[in-house]
Amino acid sequence: MLFRSPSGTWPTGGGECGALARTRAWAQTALGPITAWPAALSGTVSNIVNSPVAKLLVWGAEAPVLLYNDACGQIAGRRHPDSFGESLELAWPEMATLHATLRDRCFAGEVLFFREHTLVLDRINAPEGSVFDLFFTPIYTAPGIVGGVMYTMLDITERVRAQKILTRRGAELQAVADALPYLVIRVDREHRYRFANACSAAWYGIPADRLIGMHARDVIGEAAFEERLVHAERAMA
Repeated sequence: MLFRSPSGTWPTGGGECGALARTRAWAQTALGPITAWPAALSGTVSNIVNSPVAKLLVWGAEAPVLLYNDACGQIAGRRHPDSFGESLELAWPEMATLHATLRDRCFAGEVLFFREHTLVLDRINAPEGSVFDLFFTPIYTAPGIVGGVMYTMLDITERVRAQKILTRRGAELQAVADALPYLVIRVDREHRYRFANACSAAWYGIPADRLIGMHARDVIGEAAFEERLVHAERAMA
C-alpha cells in the first residue's frame, strides 16, 4: 500500500520537522516522491514528528535515510536541520556507527533497548558524552519485511549526573559519620533503618550495611521497641 496525500497536507503539525517534511523536495532524495512512499513510512514519519519524545527513523537497510522530530533535532545540535532527510552516514556519522552495529538485528525484526547507554555526540563542534535510554523498534512494510528502524531516545544525562553527585555526597556523609565515636542512625516512618554509622556494630552487634532496611523491632526487641514507639512517633510528627 502506497501513501496518498494531497500536496502540502502531510504531515499535520509536527513543529519545525513537520514543516521540513512538508516542504522537502523528496523526489530528489533517495526516498523518492512521497506519493510513492509505503504507508508504513509516511505513517511513522507523521507519528514521530508529533511526538514530544525524541525519536528518529532510519529508513532503508542498504543506504539508510535519516528522519526525526524536533526533540531529536535538539539532540542533533549543529547537524540540525541539514541532516533531516539526508543519508544517515553523511548526516550524522556517530548515529551511523551505532546503527551499523545493530542493523542486522533490527532488520531481522529484533526489538532492542539499552539502559544508560553513553553516546559521544559532536553537537556543537566538540565531542560531548551524553547518556540515553535507547529503544529500537523495527518498522514493517509488509509481514516479515522491515523497511526501517525507529529510535526512541530518552536523554537521562542530567539524571545520571545528579545520581553520581548524590552517591558521592552519600559516601562523604558516611565517612564523616563513621569517624564519630557515637551511634548515628536514621529511621524512616516505617521504623526501618535507612542510615547507620560504624558504631552500629558495637551497639547492636550488626554492621551498618546489614542494618539498613531492618525493622527496629527486629534489632532492639519487641519490649524496647514498644517502650520507645510513642517517642519515635512524636519525633516523626
